[in-house]
Amino acid sequence: MREGIAMRFERKLRFTCLALAVFLAGAPLASAACGEFGGFPIHQCGDLAYFDSMTTTGQTVPVAFDPNGRPTNVSAVFWQIGFGNNTLNTGLGSAGTGNSAATTFNGNDKGNFSVDIAQASRLSALMPTDAICLRSNNWSNSGIDGCCDNPRDSSQPFADDDILDPYYSLYYARNFGYFYYSLDWQQDYPMAVLMTETSGKYFAFAAVAVLSRGNDGSGDGPCSPVPGTNPAVCDFRKGEYFFKDITNGVANSATPGFTNVVP
Repeated sequence: MREGIAMRFERKLRFTCLALAVFLAGAPLASAACGEFGGFPIHQCGDLAYFDSMTTTGQTVPVAFDPNGRPTNVSAVFWQIGFGNNTLNTGLGSAGTGNSAATTFNGNDKGNFSVDIAQASRLSALMPTDAICLRSNNWSNSGIDGCCDNPRDSSQPFADDDILDPYYSLYYARNFGYFYYSLDWQQDYPMAVLMTETSGKYFAFAAVAVLSRGNDGSGDGPCSPVPGTNPAVCDFRKGEYFFKDITNGVANSATPGFTNVVP
């Protein structure tokens, strides 16, 4: 999942698409935005990656855009895989936890935030004219339900650590300044985007994990008390979601050599 996955389903799964879209977009809205400073950005447009044109892939439902390049017959939702969304959501979760009470899990998803999607060809003429990309999205935007850094079990110690899937022990790093290779903090779930169009005939789905940290599995890194060679142990970045890292998609017409286009 580290590189991401992309899939397209057509009419034979139409009702599954509609049920999932209603389940995600129709759930009660929440206002518990992720409280992490700076948040966790979600990238696609700026990297010249995109959801492919339906017309260039042989479909018959062209995407319509308003004068500002925003689709008028396509919408998107995103959520954290493995967290789901509770239909009894009260929207009372605080500090982006996604939990309104110890026994009430609201789910981690877009809440009432409208996912920002745009016409990709406005960024590069090499992209299909009705291709779409994720423009300006961040898991800390107001209206997001929960935080992608929250554990599914809120009692899990040290899991809400303000960094996505680090390869070192946060406990030792923050208490003693020692950077040891560890997989104990690899508890953050990937995020997914579901894009649907108004006829209900087609939808596209893509999922990505956090950015690659260059883990080579060799153990400790140069920042450890006994220096090693693993760069991941010394990667202290909070983490971001890059849809350019998808590797099993369609060939990208704007960036040759990449197969990160979601079909």
